[in-house]
Amino acid sequence: MSTKKRPYVPKTKGCYPCSRRRIHCDRTEPTCHKCAARGLQCTGLGLKLRFPYGAPVSVSTISEAPGTSHLSRPNAFRANDPAFASRSSYDQTFPPEVLHGFGSTEHLPPSVSLSNGDISHSTTSSSQQHVSKDLSSYSAFGASVELERHETSLARFNQIGGIPHIPAEITPLWKRIMCKYFSDNIAPEMTAIDGSHNEWRHLVLSLAQTDNLVMDAVVTVAFYHLELNKSTQAHKRTKCELSATRSDLRDPNEMYNRVIQGLRSQPGLNSGNVNIKISVSITILILFVGAMVTGGSDFLLLSRMLESAIEAMGGEDKLPRVYASDFIKNQNHKIRIYAAPLLNERRGLQFISSQTHKEQLFNSLTHRLLDYPEHSPTMMLVRDLVQQALDLYIAQFDYRTDDQASEELGNMTSIIRVQHFKETLEAFPQGAPGERVLVWACFIAASASILDEHKEFFEQILLRHQSRNGFINILEGLECLRRIWSRTSQERWTSLLAQVNVLVM
Repeated sequence: MSTKKRPYVPKTKGCYPCSRRRIHCDRTEPTCHKCAARGLQCTGLGLKLRFPYGAPVSVSTISEAPGTSHLSRPNAFRANDPAFASRSSYDQTFPPEVLHGFGSTEHLPPSVSLSNGDISHSTTSSSQQHVSKDLSSYSAFGASVELERHETSLARFNQIGGIPHIPAEITPLWKRIMCKYFSDNIAPEMTAIDGSHNEWRHLVLSLAQTDNLVMDAVVTVAFYHLELNKSTQAHKRTKCELSATRSDLRDPNEMYNRVIQGLRSQPGLNSGNVNIKISVSITILILFVGAMVTGGSDFLLLSRMLESAIEAMGGEDKLPRVYASDFIKNQNHKIRIYAAPLLNERRGLQFISSQTHKEQLFNSLTHRLLDYPEHSPTMMLVRDLVQQALDLYIAQFDYRTDDQASEELGNMTSIIRVQHFKETLEAFPQGAPGERVLVWACFIAASASILDEHKEFFEQILLRHQSRNGFINILEGLECLRRIWSRTSQERWTSLLAQVNVLVM
């Protein structure tokens, strides 16, 4: 009796996310319906390869021809890019004048340049050519362990914060590497105390796992920072990790345009969708960090976008009652005061002289102090220094520049105030928690400096900050300070501060 041969069943029955969830995959390409319905990133069909990190990579992804891209400047976002050509329903939320020209190159720093060879992928990777002797024995297993620890920490936070947990393996490996880079090199710079409660790490990166728009913004900013800090060990190590993934390295400019296009494609913020409100607000905040990293002037438009977004949601009081809303409010309170003097004098005086806004700023700087009571002494110094910087700004409006006696009295008062700030800062333990959030206060004190010894002191302080964080905004800020220091006697430094066009904080 002859036996009928069973039909061949392929080993790969569906995409990897469906396989992990142990559900039937409809095998639709490029994205199956199950993944599309849940908002997951479908890996498609085909054999999966596993690298030492454990993440699946499709054969079709590896075999794609490497893309070529050119990055003339870190934020040379072309105004004629298709991402800016079309308008969508999101423009109903942001007024046309807010989005018009967003990302143009008119006010970009010409000194920042990235070469094409650093971001395009080839068989002989440029990152491999630049790996130093210190990394010659670099272990992929060691990198895998660090990545696993980082993602385990995020998973633990997801459980506490009620954020849906998505298995890390579903996210492409190169994105996981860039999230780890963001966690190590950018998140610590954005908070007073870097610890287990750093929301730029545990909240933002946790949301990025489930939100493509937030993820795109995170990896865009991470790539900019990576390419602008080529001499660091972190750059060389990360380039080596990315090279091991054998996936094409991305052009940050194109990724930035993609984020802006993603913002525009969102429905109106006056809808009741909580996820959209949180996603858009946090994405804009991440782009603020990008403006700091690249030293670009996009923060001017980002400020208007953030204001429009919060207004469209009905104001801060109407933000959803979720954990992420507190984070959005605290960041908005900081940006609102720090950016105000850089917009114009009237706005700067309005916000800095407001006791309500000042208290909101101080609360945003110290809101995690209960979790770290041992850092109370240094955080009180932080509050004192920020208060002194605010007083320095307000004091400039007490004196007239067209009256010699008033001008001389104002100069003497500034010298005394700046000296007091300098002495307080010198008493601050170098490297202590809170030091990283003093950049704005030091920049304001430097702007008010008249004596050469004060100018030299603050220049060295700001260079030390820049050496640590690698943010180009500080270098651009120093260039602006030199113009402020060479002002005429008829000019107030507060008026010149409004011409800085770079967010120094």
